[in-house]
Amino acid sequence: MCIEAECSNIWGRKRYRKMWENIKARGRIIAIILTSVGLSVLIQFLLITVLEVGVRPDIEVLNTDGHEHFFGLDYGYVIHVELRNKGREGAAIVGVDLRCESEKWSRSQTVYLKRNEIQKLSFEFLEPTIELSQSAGTSFEVRVFPLRR
Repeated sequence: MCIEAECSNIWGRKRYRKMWENIKARGRIIAIILTSVGLSVLIQFLLITVLEVGVRPDIEVLNTDGHEHFFGLDYGYVIHVELRNKGREGAAIVGVDLRCESEKWSRSQTVYLKRNEIQKLSFEFLEPTIELSQSAGTSFEVRVFPLRR
């Protein structure tokens, strides 16, 4: 037979132990939920910053224009290039090749563009072999090389 004080103490311990186990189980469930929510937010952030924007600049050549130009008494050629960055901000090397008959000249410039920024560049070619009469056979090519961070 159980003394009343002992019985109530045993039942109290059992209830306390059962209540503590329920709290532990709920705590584990809450920890799992918070961890999964935190991981999903982190993964979503990484996907947006890395995949959508890209890991380097995505430079688009919007417009190019080349024409003869007089530099004082000398004759030359000027090429204007308009660029826009559709990717992550960063640097890129912009190169221009000018061909006039069998000759070729190159110029390059490093630019830093923020996301969605538009920038205009000018490349001047002051070469003694370019003459006004040769401008009909003049062509140019623009190259863009984005640099990784």
